[in-house]
Amino acid sequence: MAGIFISYRRVSSPTARLIGNYLREHFGRELVFIDTDSIDPGIDFRERLKESLDRCDVMLVIIDGEWLEGVKVEPAWVRHEIETAMGRKIPIIPILIDDTKMPSEDALPKTMANFFYYERAKLNTDSDFEQHMKRLMDAISRHIERAKAASTDEPTPTLQSGKQQADTRKEPVPQERSREPDTRDVEASHPSIAPADAPNGFRLGQMKQLLFLGFAVVLMIAVWALWNHYQPSPPPGPSPSPQPVDGQPPSGEPPSGGGNTLRPPVAPATGNTIAPR
Repeated sequence: MAGIFISYRRVSSPTARLIGNYLREHFGRELVFIDTDSIDPGIDFRERLKESLDRCDVMLVIIDGEWLEGVKVEPAWVRHEIETAMGRKIPIIPILIDDTKMPSEDALPKTMANFFYYERAKLNTDSDFEQHMKRLMDAISRHIERAKAASTDEPTPTLQSGKQQADTRKEPVPQERSREPDTRDVEASHPSIAPADAPNGFRLGQMKQLLFLGFAVVLMIAVWALWNHYQPSPPPGPSPSPQPVDGQPPSGEPPSGGGNTLRPPVAPATGNTIAPR
């Protein structure tokens, strides 16, 4: 991955190599892109430049005395690199070599006029080189750290092979499901019958209903028993009169005619009895 992209004109190649080698010792060779050292023969350098710009975290622009004339001449690859970085919001550090001044906004091409407002760095190649490079590397390190923090916050897309992508585009084939007996009608007509896999809450509700029903029955029986126990008994009625036996008056009643009345004697029957006339 090219974290540092160095943009320069061919006339500034010695200075670009000096800065690039110094940065490679600190950040590693794979993180510093210089086109003459990073593009192998046989590779389309336009595609390689595009790939490196897509992956870089910070761009360094080497500006010397002849730089401004170079960005105005076609094909101006330096201008194309700067415009691409500006369009992608990549941090750009203009490096003013020795006594070079930053070109004014009016002197720059209109397509890259905003390049004037990027904070620049000073670099002397003869004196204070180490001090200037240390300050430059500190700034580069901060840009790389911010880029890493931003990349961790974004979700990383998962790469799939061509076969996997083809499989995901296939529509799922509907599978025929085996018909299972529907037990909903049985449960609706017999709510007391729960399916075998009925949840515990359903069975617990049935047990509560049965307990409540049994308690209601016991309570009704208890109320009925108490009501019968405290019900008042009916008042006694008149005793029945004794019936006469063999022509005798009932007990307790005196015979007619008083207590001393005697029956007349009955004469014995004879054979000469004459009937009275």
